[in-house]
Amino acid sequence: MKKILALILASLMLVLSISAGAAGVPDVLKNPMLNYTSTSTVSMSFDNAEQFAAALEEMTGFDASEGLAVVDIAALLKSLYSFSGSAIVKADISEDYNKIALSMEADFDYNVDVNQNLGISADIKAGVWLNMDLSDVTDPKCFVVLSSPISTKYTYADLFSTLDDQSKLMVVAVMKMFLNKNFIDSVNAEMVKFYEENAEITYNGKNCTMKLDNEDYLELMDVMTDLMAKTMRSLIPAGGEYNEEEHEIMRYADSGIRMLGDGGYVIEYNEDGTVKEYCDIEMDLGDLFKYISGEEMPFENVVLKLSVEGNGKLFDVGTTEVTLPELTEENSLDLIEYFKAEQHYEEDNYEENYIEEYPFFYASAYADYVPVIDGEYYVPFRALLEDAYGGNVDISYENGVVSVTSEYFTDLEKLTFTVGSSKATVDGHDFEVGQIVLENGVTYVSPDFFEVIFDWSFDWASYDILNVEYNFGFYTYDIYGEYYDEI
Repeated sequence: MKKILALILASLMLVLSISAGAAGVPDVLKNPMLNYTSTSTVSMSFDNAEQFAAALEEMTGFDASEGLAVVDIAALLKSLYSFSGSAIVKADISEDYNKIALSMEADFDYNVDVNQNLGISADIKAGVWLNMDLSDVTDPKCFVVLSSPISTKYTYADLFSTLDDQSKLMVVAVMKMFLNKNFIDSVNAEMVKFYEENAEITYNGKNCTMKLDNEDYLELMDVMTDLMAKTMRSLIPAGGEYNEEEHEIMRYADSGIRMLGDGGYVIEYNEDGTVKEYCDIEMDLGDLFKYISGEEMPFENVVLKLSVEGNGKLFDVGTTEVTLPELTEENSLDLIEYFKAEQHYEEDNYEENYIEEYPFFYASAYADYVPVIDGEYYVPFRALLEDAYGGNVDISYENGVVSVTSEYFTDLEKLTFTVGSSKATVDGHDFEVGQIVLENGVTYVSPDFFEVIFDWSFDWASYDILNVEYNFGFYTYDIYGEYYDEI
C-alpha cells in the first residue's frame, strides 16, 4: 500500500505542478497561478483491448464466444476506456495557501458497445466544489459539494465537523505541511531544475514543447516522492527514530518497469495561451505487479496500452470568482448526517434499536498475501469468519488445534480442526474441507471449507493492483433458494 501511495502522490504532485500556469517555460513552473479559470478537453482510447480481453478470458476460463455470446469483451473494454469530455476548472487561492476555493464541472460522452447489436450512449455530468480555510487553526473549514450522475441531488459535507478540537489541530498541522508557499515553491523549483536538465525542450517561435521519455518520467516521480517523504519525516515526534523499512519508498527510476510508450509524455505551450498534453501509456502489468508485490502475476504478456490527450486554456487570470451551488433542503443532502442516520448513531453513541442478525449477508476479507495450493487461492479463516459474525466468534489455538464457538452459530455448537490436516470436526462429525495451512501466523483454508461447513457460496476472488492486496467474498446464505422459497 505504501508503495502505491507513493506513486499516486508523486503523480498527483506532478500534474498539479505542471498545470499551475500557462506562461512560457520555465515561468510556468516558477510562477504558479493562484486565480484563474481553465477550460480543457480530454480524450482517451484503449489501444489493445483485444489482447487484454484474451488475457482475461485465459485467466478466468470464461469464453465469451460460446453459447449466446451476449458480450463482446474486447469491444466492451475498448468502449469503456475510450471517451472524450470537457471540464471547466476555477481556482481562487490565497498567496499563503491558507484559503483555497476550487470548482470543477465536467461533461463526458460515453458510447458503450456490448456487442455489434447493442450500443449504449451516455452523457455524464459531474462536479466538485471545495471551500477550505485553514487560517484559524482552532476553527478550520473544509466544505465539499459533489454533483454525481447517479443522483438528482447535490451532496455535501463539512469535513471538520466530526473532529474534536485536538484532532482538528493535528489534521490542520499535517495539511499545512504541504499547503504552504515554501513547500510549493520547492516543488516548482525542483520541477524547473529537472526539466531543464532532463527534458527534451524545443522552441518554435514562442511555442515550446517539452518531452519526457519513460526513464525521465520515472525519475521525476522519484523526485516528487522524495519531496513528499522529506516533509512527512517532520511528523516524527522529537526524540523518535525514522525507520527506513517502515517508511519504505518505492524507487521507480531503477526499477526497469515501463509505463510510457515511445511517444513519452509531451507538453506543448503555445503562443495563444493554450496548453496541450498527451502521452502513450504502455504498461506491462506483469512487470509492474512483480515489482510491487514480488510475486508473479497469475497471467502473462498483458500490456496495457492507452492514448491520452488533453487541451487547456486559461481565462480570467486574477479575476476569477469561485461560487458554490445554492443548496436547499430539497436539492441537497448532508452526507455526514445521512450516514449517521443510516448507522443509527445518536450523539456519537450507537443506538441499539434493532436486533442484529448473524451471519451478515456477505462476508469479505482482504489480505496482503495468500498461499496458492494446487492452483487454488486459499483464504484467511479468521478474517472471513469474524467479518461474517461482526467479531462475535471465539477462536482459540492450542498445539495446532483450532476451536471455534459462537452464540450466533445456528447449525453447529463447536467447530475444531488441526492445522496441516484436511478435515474439520463439527459436533463430533468429520468433514473433508481441503488443506488447512498456517503461514506467518495466519490460518488459511480452501474456499471449500466455508462452503462445506457453513454452506456459504464463494462469490469473489481478486487482486487489487492499486492497493496491493487480495480480496475474497462469500454469500453467507443461498440468496436464490430463499427467493424461490418466498414465491
